[in-house]
Amino acid sequence: RAADLTMSTSRSADSLGVNVRIVNLTGHKLPTGYPDGRRMWLNVVGKSAQGDTLFQSGKYDTASALLIRDDNLKVYEAIHGLTEARSISYGMPPGPSLHFALNDTILFDNRIPPKGFLNIAFQSRYAEPVGVTYADSQHWDDTHFSLPAAVTEVTANLYYQTISKEYVEFLKNENIDNIYDWNNWGARLFSAWETHGKSAPVLMNSKTLQVEPASVENEMDNIAATFELYQNYPNPFNPRTDFGFRIADFSARGGSASGGGFVSLKIFDLYGRQVEALVNERKAPGSYRITFDGSRLSSGIYFYSLEFNGKTQTKKMLLIR
Repeated sequence: RAADLTMSTSRSADSLGVNVRIVNLTGHKLPTGYPDGRRMWLNVVGKSAQGDTLFQSGKYDTASALLIRDDNLKVYEAIHGLTEARSISYGMPPGPSLHFALNDTILFDNRIPPKGFLNIAFQSRYAEPVGVTYADSQHWDDTHFSLPAAVTEVTANLYYQTISKEYVEFLKNENIDNIYDWNNWGARLFSAWETHGKSAPVLMNSKTLQVEPASVENEMDNIAATFELYQNYPNPFNPRTDFGFRIADFSARGGSASGGGFVSLKIFDLYGRQVEALVNERKAPGSYRITFDGSRLSSGIYFYSLEFNGKTQTKKMLLIR
């Protein structure tokens, strides 16, 4: 009863667009509570008419207790860390940290606000979203996925987990050779976690939609949608991340347009100033991946923009140093 899940689809060129909306029905951030290891994520599965899985994001491997990272993965979580000043005093590296009692900053927090959310009210309590933007009164979040055109059934699952394998392993390893750990608590906690199901994810909500098969006519009617820019991965990142984009090829479907054209991929800071030009050349139809090293940039929010044949798509990313 904590979240509502709705889903809509639309066909565009040679792909199926899927938008998943999660609405927060609670009186607090979703998810809430102790941040380390606690998370919520979307698992989206697209299947063909024959039942074959053609797309999956947010897959969880129960055997290894690991959430499989992919380019489209959407996780709702808070990431705490150490500022450079605090890290120096502790003799530790700055950035993301699971040392909850030592951390002095929030590097990322995309948890969904509750109904009645106001940015200024949350800022006054140092509880505002970090690395993402929610408008006043917005208590929902939308995530868009691009699936193969042959998908005819889409399922979206919302999962919640109280403690990740990464965090419980951190607690175990931090207590190795700890003279104050008189009862071997780190190892005992890890053993209890393994024995009692490894904090298996809980299914909060789920929805399945049947979609009409793609047709050449529908694709050519939407020929304007000739390219797609993906979310960078990882995000947040330090200092390297990958950008992916796709240029459609309509000639294979009998269209007159090949889909090729001039491509420009640039990075901008919060003030709209260009800080990097990654691509500035003609590209043939296909999928591309560009690696970016942000070592010379300072921590903060940046935007990256893909321009193709006079049209532009822009997305946001967070660099944590």
